[in-house]
Amino acid sequence: MLSSSWTTRTLLALLVALPVAPVVWDYVYPGSYAKWLLADAANQYDNGKVEQAQRLLLRAYELSPEISSDANFWRQLGRIEFSPENPVSEDSIWSAMVRKIPTADQRAGAAVEIASLMLERKMYSHALVVLREFLPARELRSPLQNNLIAYTRALAKEDLGEALQDINAAVGRLENESLLDTKAWVLHQLGRDREALAEIDRSIDMLWGKIRVDSSYDEVLPFLEEVLAAGKPGNENRAERASGGEADQQKDQDDDEMGVGWAYQRLLEKFPRMEIDIVFQNMATLRYHRWSILKALQESERADEDFRWLEAFSPEPWDSLD
Repeated sequence: MLSSSWTTRTLLALLVALPVAPVVWDYVYPGSYAKWLLADAANQYDNGKVEQAQRLLLRAYELSPEISSDANFWRQLGRIEFSPENPVSEDSIWSAMVRKIPTADQRAGAAVEIASLMLERKMYSHALVVLREFLPARELRSPLQNNLIAYTRALAKEDLGEALQDINAAVGRLENESLLDTKAWVLHQLGRDREALAEIDRSIDMLWGKIRVDSSYDEVLPFLEEVLAAGKPGNENRAERASGGEADQQKDQDDDEMGVGWAYQRLLEKFPRMEIDIVFQNMATLRYHRWSILKALQESERADEDFRWLEAFSPEPWDSLD
């Protein structure tokens, strides 16, 4: 009887455990628990507990490095570790993270992701430290890896000779407007502005060429020309106000400050369903770079053309166009 009762209780316990066991296993399994920690880190950050969120984020990665293949991990990393309100630290989570990645290719991939987050925050020198340490040698890099480290060197104004070799290696294998823009910006930082101008002109021509052959822009381009020809609203009275008093001059200044991107906004109103943000962001960056190069060359007339285009169509403040 005792033996039968014990057997019955054991069987009942096992039956009860059957639906619970997978849940328990999933909880203790590192990959699943790491995702739970990631979610907790996001909650802690939302509640203003930044340091606790950072610790949870690092713990999630230490428990399961494979979590770095989860897009949500990078999204939370960007929010928690690289948001503008957080202090920059040399002991930031990236250093511990990347060094724990088992293979060189995976470390390079993580370094690119982290450096990109740092560049968004204008942490140029920090990003360069990451890329120099974890990217492979120049001849082993992809064109995009060479482009990224070259552009980062140019933004940080460090290792500019190396940057030129990096981007030459990239352009030798792949030529597009982005890589040509990087080459122009590196040459500009080196003071070789005449060469830089030739490259940025090629870059802009290449991007415009892609836009013109894209049928989705058939209606946009005539409207763009029409808006540019009409000029900025209020400009028709500007000449009269130029000789006016302080109040008139202040109005012009206010118009300038509030009117950056005025034509871009009209474009979005006219074509609200078109995904043109990326194209105009890229073009604005190229025009900003050419404007900077033309100013260095003291070619005022051409520089003014780019200035007017940026004033009309830049979707972002100019200080974010690097």
